[in-house]
Order: sequence, then structure tokens, then C-alpha cells
Amino acid sequence: MVQFEATEKQFKLRREDCCLLIDRATGHVQITPEELDSEDRKSENSVTIFGSIKLKKDEYLILATERSSAAQILGHKIYRVEKFEVIPYMGRLATDQDELDLYNLLQNHLKTGPFYFSYTWDLTNSLQRSCAEETKNPNVSRSDNRFFWNEFASKNFIQAVQAHPEAASFVTPMIYGFITSSSTMVKGRSVTLALISRRSKFRAGTRYFTRGIDENGNPANFNEVEQITIVSDDRSEITYSHVQTRGSVPAYWAEVNDLRYRPRMITNSASLATRAAQKHFDEQIAIYGDQILVNLVNCKGHELPVKQVYENVVRRLDNPRIHYHYFDFHKECSRMRWDRVSLLMDEILPELDEQGYTTLDTQKYRVLSRQTSVVRSNCMDCLDRTNVVQSCIGRHVLTNQLRKCGLLGATHPLRSILPLDKSFCRIWADNADHISTAYSGTGALKTDFTRTGVRTRRGAFDDFVNSAKRYILNNFYDGARQDAYDLVLGRFIPSSNFHYRLDLRPLTIRCMPYVLLTCVFLFFFSLFSRSSTAVLPPHILLLLSFLGVLTSAFYCFSHGMQYVNWPRLLLPAFLHSEFNSEGRVFSPNSQLATQHKA
Repeated sequence: MVQFEATEKQFKLRREDCCLLIDRATGHVQITPEELDSEDRKSENSVTIFGSIKLKKDEYLILATERSSAAQILGHKIYRVEKFEVIPYMGRLATDQDELDLYNLLQNHLKTGPFYFSYTWDLTNSLQRSCAEETKNPNVSRSDNRFFWNEFASKNFIQAVQAHPEAASFVTPMIYGFITSSSTMVKGRSVTLALISRRSKFRAGTRYFTRGIDENGNPANFNEVEQITIVSDDRSEITYSHVQTRGSVPAYWAEVNDLRYRPRMITNSASLATRAAQKHFDEQIAIYGDQILVNLVNCKGHELPVKQVYENVVRRLDNPRIHYHYFDFHKECSRMRWDRVSLLMDEILPELDEQGYTTLDTQKYRVLSRQTSVVRSNCMDCLDRTNVVQSCIGRHVLTNQLRKCGLLGATHPLRSILPLDKSFCRIWADNADHISTAYSGTGALKTDFTRTGVRTRRGAFDDFVNSAKRYILNNFYDGARQDAYDLVLGRFIPSSNFHYRLDLRPLTIRCMPYVLLTCVFLFFFSLFSRSSTAVLPPHILLLLSFLGVLTSAFYCFSHGMQYVNWPRLLLPAFLHSEFNSEGRVFSPNSQLATQHKA
């Protein structure tokens, strides 16, 4: 428990045996011994430190002030942050407009991100990695920095740990993802099913602005998904853990928004991406073991170049520990024949059974078996098709675990235990929605199949609605969301001369949407107007406004890239900006490896 107190000169955060002081003028952090009186131990005053972030004019302390219980796993309470408080060191919010814009980015990221933490369990590590770590050091030193979302914001407090080890108790690693659990009684034994999705902070961002891989081997939208099953009764408790991963195709590729529903595809050659892909898979093999790659992109049309470059990368790596499998999801499962995912399952089944899963005797804290490889799935966005396949793999693994502990017959499917099957479907569908919302802005597609096991027409209609929402968000709103990622994760640090709102596009570009709106208004006005006092006869005004709508709409869509809400802090690697005689214009960039300041 941390009690927070703000004075004019300092922030004071107190635990039972020590106090952390932050100088509001200098940002200096120090630790002093101080006991927390019993009357001060009030839960309503307790906070959890997210960290502090420096904007253009001032630094801000970020505290989680409200939380809710998300799950309880192996006796550890896990919380979801419900509310953050962002407090300026100077005592009041600066009036500088750029500072206000950055402050709003920070606030929006904190409000929309699903953040989870535990005081007693390091959520950044899977059970298998936690069991392999024998040291009893504080969480901050054992955390997997891929998933330690507030690591950059906590840097000042982490540095203080070196001089004052007791400061580690003030640092709480948080993950950005999804956690839930559900318990069911089966044959007199309690079965707890939990799911933890950890989103990597490396190359994190929004759907169209972060694709592929960077030069350090970090793929976009990388998530580790851990399914935990706990079977217990009065005499024993056994815990199973199985891990899958998902991540963007590890090559240099991008889809460039230009207001068309299907953006422009850009791919670089596999030879350029080989070194970065080598870094990625070397790390993955070191952490998880052999890589069972499941590629779900289409084998023709718009997605074909991504399939080709991926296969060329894998071929160039020629690594015996990388096992590639291709499944044309849309072709095989067309006309709602989603049961045909079983064809893929049959193909990977030998490797899936060979990899096993982590088995832990939690009463003796003894590892009985370990998972030796991992399935790495992807489609274009690593969202919809990927989640369907991952849930099928999770169902297969859970079925085997229940059979092993005698709760399921050798030939009986998971659906024969209806309450547990419903919990399984709900958990995986909710997981799909959370991962999709973080990346694309909407819930996942195809979740009707994940929730019910059946593809429905209502589900197809919901997918259409979500696809339309994605189009609007990804073209006109995601720039600010991407800026928020770059700000909170420390990829962009504002300077004192930074300006956020400058719009330097040519005047014609900026004015044309207003021309379009004016013409649309005049068109409908003239369409329903029968007034004889109009300056122009209604039919003439109708014709002129209609021509104005066509002309201005054609101009906007022919200059579509100029109207996309691009990030303003760091330009995506595929985007190039230059100044002509009229102003700043954007164009595709053939170099996809690095990002550029906007």
C-alpha cells in the first residue's frame, strides 16, 4: 500500500517502512525511513505509481488512483486500473497549447489502455519463466521488459533503486493487455481457467501505422497469450500453462492509407529484412524454443506480396528450428465453413503435442514438465483470423489437460462440459476484442465463431459494422493514438521548441474538404427548395452544387494521402514528407526500416 501526499515543494509517497520523496522543482527522488501510522493506512488514500513523464514545459506524476479486481490466480490478486491521476510538478497545468495537446495525448492513452498489475506477482513473465527464475529479487529486476509497459515512465524510480534497494517496492510493473479468470466445478473438482495477454511495448502502435518489423527485430502488434488451467480439490492442486504468440509478418512491408478502403501495399525484398528477422527469431527461440509459424494471409490478391516476402524470409533464414505452415484461411473457410480450421489443426497436431505445456505442482512449487516450443500465428493484422486459430489451439491443449487429470474422457470433446466450454469461449472472445481494440480501435471480427463455435449472419453483419468503424478510425483518428503510444513509451521526447498543431499543407488541400461540405449543403438545400426568390433557380443551383460535390470529392480522393490523420510526433517508416512551393505534402517512402521525426 502506498499513501500519497502532495505539498507545495514535494510529493510524498509512504509505505509501511519507508517514504519516497520527489522534489517538485528538480524532480530529484530520495528515500527516507519512516513508519506509516496505523491511522494513515486507509485504502481510499492508497495509490499505485505508474511513473512520471516529461512533456514540453513540465513533468507529470502519474498515479493509479482507482482499481478493480480483474482475476485471482494461484492466490495472487490481479487488478485493472480504472482511473489515473496526472499531477503536474509545477502545481498547475501550463497554458502553452503544445503542452495541453501533449497532456491530452497522455490522458487519452491512460483512459483507453487496459492496464493490469499485481502487488505479489510479476505479470510480465509467464509461469514457465517465473519458475525458471530462482532469485527472490524484487519484481522490477525480474520483469520481462518487452511487457513492462510503464518502464520508461518508471525510469527515475528504477534509478533510485540502485542507491536505495527499498525503493523497488514503489515500482509496480504494469502490462497493457487482457487478464481474466473463471472457475467451474467439474466432477467435484474446481477448474479455474485464466487467460493473460501481454502486449509488447516494442513497435507498439495502431493498425496501419505500425506494420512488419523494425531493424532491431521487433514486430508490430506482438502479443504473448498464456492460458492457465488450475485443477484442485481438498487433497491436491495442479497447474497447467500454455503459451502462444502472435505478431506481424517479420519483414519490411506496409499498407499506406490514402482514403481508399484497401490501402496501397508496399513490400521490400526479403534480403533487406533477413538480418532483422534473424534477430527476431533468435530472440524468440531463446525465450520459447522452436518456432511453429502459422501464416494465415491470403494466397492471392492484395495480401499475396506479404505471403511471398514472409516465405522468402523463412527460406533465406534456413533455420531447422523454424517450422513454417501456411493456411489460406479465407479460401478454406469460405461460405461460413469454419469447421475447416480442423485441416490446419491436423497439420500442426504432431508438433503441437510434442511441444507440451508447463505443468506445476503448486503445493510443492515443483515444475513437472515444460513447454518446449511455441506456435507463432499471424494474419495481416494478427487480430481476427489469428484469434480464431489461437482459440482452436487453446481448446485442443485444454482438452488434453483435462483428459490427463481424469476430468474428460479419452474421446469426449470439451463441449461435453458445457459450463467450462462456455467460459472458455467467452474468455477467448473477450481477449480478441481487447487486443483488437488496442490495435485497430474496434472489437475483433469473427468473434461469433469464437463465442459460439458457429459462424452466423448476425456475426457477419457485426463484422461489417466494425470494418466500417475501422476505416473511419484508421484514416481520420489514429494519428493521435499513435502519437500517444510514442509519447508514453518514450520513443519521442518533446523539446522546448516543439510545436504539435502546425498544419503546413498547401492551402488548397486544407480548404477542399470545406468546399465539399458547402457543396453538399447547397445540393440538399436546392433539392428540397421550391422558393421563387432564390438568386438562382433551384434546378440550376442543384446542378452546380452537384458538379461541385463531384469535383471536390474527386480532388479529395485523388489527394487522399494528404487527408489522412498522420502521426505528428514520429512519421511512419513508409511515409515521406517534403515542402514544395505551396506547402508540405506527403508521399510513400520506399525505405521501411526506420521512423522519422514529424
